Amino acid sequence: MKLKLKAMKTIIEDNELNTELQELYLVSKKWISDLEFLDSELEFLKKLFQTHSFVQFLEQDLAMLLKLDNAHSELKSDVTLYMHLLEPLIVDPEHKLNVDLIEIYAKLESRLAEILLNFRTLRATAFTLNKNELKAAQPPK
Repeated sequence: MKLKLKAMKTIIEDNELNTELQELYLVSKKWISDLEFLDSELEFLKKLFQTHSFVQFLEQDLAMLLKLDNAHSELKSDVTLYMHLLEPLIVDPEHKLNVDLIEIYAKLESRLAEILLNFRTLRATAFTLNKNELKAAQPPK
Protein backbone atom coordinates (compact mmCIF):
# COMPACT_ATOMS: atom_id res chain seq x y z
CA MET A 1 0.00 0.00 0.00
CA LYS A 2 1.40 3.38 -0.94
CA LEU A 3 0.64 6.08 1.57
CA LYS A 4 -0.84 9.11 -0.17
CA LEU A 5 -1.40 12.21 1.88
CA LYS A 6 -3.12 15.53 1.39
CA ALA A 7 -1.20 18.35 3.02
CA MET A 8 -2.91 21.14 4.87
CA LYS A 9 -1.13 24.19 6.25
CA THR A 10 -1.92 24.09 9.96
CA ILE A 11 0.27 25.33 12.75
CA ILE A 12 0.22 23.09 15.78
CA GLU A 13 -0.31 25.39 18.71
CA ASP A 14 -2.65 23.16 20.63
CA ASN A 15 -0.93 21.01 23.24
CA GLU A 16 -3.78 18.51 23.05
CA LEU A 17 -3.16 17.98 19.33
CA ASN A 18 0.55 17.53 19.97
CA THR A 19 -0.28 14.98 22.66
CA GLU A 20 -2.57 13.12 20.24
CA LEU A 21 0.18 13.03 17.61
CA GLN A 22 2.60 11.64 20.19
CA GLU A 23 0.02 8.98 21.09
CA LEU A 24 -0.32 8.00 17.43
CA TYR A 25 3.45 7.68 17.27
CA LEU A 26 3.61 5.52 20.40
CA VAL A 27 0.84 3.26 19.12
CA SER A 28 2.78 2.90 15.88
CA LYS A 29 5.86 1.89 17.87
CA LYS A 30 3.79 -0.77 19.63
CA TRP A 31 2.61 -2.03 16.24
CA ILE A 32 6.23 -2.35 15.12
CA SER A 33 6.96 -4.30 18.31
CA ASP A 34 3.98 -6.60 17.63
CA LEU A 35 5.13 -7.13 14.05
CA GLU A 36 8.68 -7.93 15.17
CA PHE A 37 7.31 -10.53 17.56
CA LEU A 38 5.27 -11.91 14.69
CA ASP A 39 8.51 -12.20 12.67
CA SER A 40 9.77 -14.93 14.97
CA GLU A 41 6.38 -16.61 15.20
CA LEU A 42 6.09 -16.81 11.42
CA GLU A 43 9.60 -18.22 11.15
CA PHE A 44 8.65 -20.88 13.69
CA LEU A 45 5.57 -21.84 11.66
CA LYS A 46 7.56 -21.93 8.42
CA LYS A 47 10.10 -24.31 9.97
CA LEU A 48 7.35 -26.40 11.53
CA PHE A 49 5.54 -26.76 8.21
CA GLN A 50 8.74 -27.83 6.47
CA THR A 51 9.15 -30.86 8.71
CA HIS A 52 8.17 -34.27 7.45
CA SER A 53 5.42 -34.53 10.04
CA PHE A 54 3.44 -31.78 8.32
CA VAL A 55 3.03 -33.55 5.00
CA GLN A 56 -0.72 -33.40 5.59
CA PHE A 57 -0.63 -29.64 5.74
CA LEU A 58 -3.05 -28.37 3.13
CA GLU A 59 -1.98 -26.30 0.15
CA GLN A 60 -4.44 -23.60 1.17
CA ASP A 61 -2.75 -23.37 4.56
CA LEU A 62 0.67 -23.03 2.93
CA ALA A 63 -0.74 -20.34 0.65
CA MET A 64 -2.15 -18.59 3.72
CA LEU A 65 1.27 -18.72 5.39
CA LEU A 66 2.93 -17.12 2.34
CA LYS A 67 0.19 -14.50 2.03
CA LEU A 68 0.44 -13.74 5.74
CA ASP A 69 4.22 -13.41 5.52
CA ASN A 70 3.94 -10.96 2.61
CA ALA A 71 1.16 -8.93 4.24
CA HIS A 72 3.21 -8.80 7.44
CA SER A 73 6.27 -7.42 5.61
CA GLU A 74 4.21 -4.82 3.73
CA LEU A 75 2.46 -3.68 6.89
CA LYS A 76 5.73 -3.35 8.79
CA SER A 77 7.06 -1.13 6.01
CA ASP A 78 3.86 0.95 5.93
CA VAL A 79 3.83 1.45 9.71
CA THR A 80 7.45 2.62 9.55
CA LEU A 81 6.49 5.12 6.82
CA TYR A 82 3.58 6.30 8.95
CA MET A 83 5.91 6.89 11.88
CA HIS A 84 8.15 8.95 9.61
CA LEU A 85 5.11 11.07 8.70
CA LEU A 86 4.31 11.67 12.36
CA GLU A 87 7.83 12.55 13.53
CA PRO A 88 8.09 15.99 11.88
CA LEU A 89 4.61 16.94 13.11
CA ILE A 90 5.64 16.26 16.68
CA VAL A 91 9.04 17.94 16.48
CA ASP A 92 8.27 20.96 14.29
CA PRO A 93 5.14 22.89 15.32
CA GLU A 94 5.06 24.71 11.98
CA HIS A 95 5.13 21.58 9.87
CA LYS A 96 2.16 20.93 7.58
CA LEU A 97 -0.44 18.69 9.15
CA ASN A 98 -1.83 15.84 7.06
CA VAL A 99 -5.58 15.48 7.15
CA ASP A 100 -5.28 11.81 6.16
CA LEU A 101 -3.32 10.73 9.25
CA ILE A 102 -6.35 9.35 11.06
CA GLU A 103 -7.63 7.52 7.98
CA ILE A 104 -4.21 5.95 7.44
CA TYR A 105 -4.09 5.04 11.13
CA ALA A 106 -7.44 3.25 10.88
CA LYS A 107 -6.36 1.32 7.79
CA LEU A 108 -3.09 0.26 9.39
CA GLU A 109 -4.86 -0.79 12.57
CA SER A 110 -7.37 -2.83 10.55
CA ARG A 111 -4.62 -4.53 8.54
CA LEU A 112 -2.74 -5.42 11.74
CA ALA A 113 -5.88 -6.89 13.30
CA GLU A 114 -6.50 -8.98 10.17
CA ILE A 115 -2.91 -10.25 10.09
CA LEU A 116 -3.02 -11.20 13.77
CA LEU A 117 -6.35 -12.99 13.32
CA ASN A 118 -5.05 -14.93 10.31
CA PHE A 119 -1.89 -15.81 12.22
CA ARG A 120 -3.86 -17.14 15.20
CA THR A 121 -6.02 -19.23 12.84
CA LEU A 122 -2.99 -20.65 11.08
CA ARG A 123 -1.20 -21.35 14.35
CA ALA A 124 -4.28 -23.15 15.73
CA THR A 125 -4.39 -25.29 12.58
CA ALA A 126 -0.71 -26.16 12.98
CA PHE A 127 -1.05 -27.06 16.64
CA THR A 128 -4.16 -29.16 16.02
CA LEU A 129 -2.39 -31.01 13.23
CA ASN A 130 0.67 -31.54 15.40
CA LYS A 131 -1.46 -32.78 18.31
CA ASN A 132 -3.27 -35.25 16.04
CA GLU A 133 0.02 -36.53 14.66
CA LEU A 134 1.45 -37.01 18.14
CA LYS A 135 -1.62 -39.00 19.15
CA ALA A 136 -1.34 -41.15 16.02
CA ALA A 137 2.35 -41.80 16.69
CA GLN A 138 1.75 -43.11 20.22
CA PRO A 139 1.61 -46.87 20.57
CA PRO A 140 -1.79 -48.27 21.51
CA LYS A 141 -2.32 -49.08 25.20
